[in-house]
Amino acid sequence: MLCVMFARQPAARWVGSLLLAVCVGCGSSSGPWKLDAEIARESLEASLKAWKAGEPASSLEQKSPKIIVGDVDWSAGKKLLEFKIRDEESNEGTNLRKSVELTVQAESGPPLRVEAAYLISTRPVITVFRQETE
Repeated sequence: MLCVMFARQPAARWVGSLLLAVCVGCGSSSGPWKLDAEIARESLEASLKAWKAGEPASSLEQKSPKIIVGDVDWSAGKKLLEFKIRDEESNEGTNLRKSVELTVQAESGPPLRVEAAYLISTRPVITVFRQETE
């Protein structure tokens, strides 16, 4: 209906065409941000390698491709000693969910083994965010 109204006005026909193009894309499950699962896997691994190497999470925003990372332990200054990315994954269309076994260490105390889940998106930007696990 909105597109028809714009089409009746000669000066705004291009707006109607633009709205129509946007509306057509709205029906797909993943829209224009469809997941690239291979890039998602590579981005998770690159992020964990950077953490293990002692780099701050923000350093990945300066690299190409840019990766935005959110991890509570990394932000808290804990060291990543080891990680193992599990084979199981869940592709949600726009996000990939991966399980990872982490061995982290705070300034004091023994290393802790943690089961973590990461949600990775590849569009419009690459993001790697740790989720709370049950």
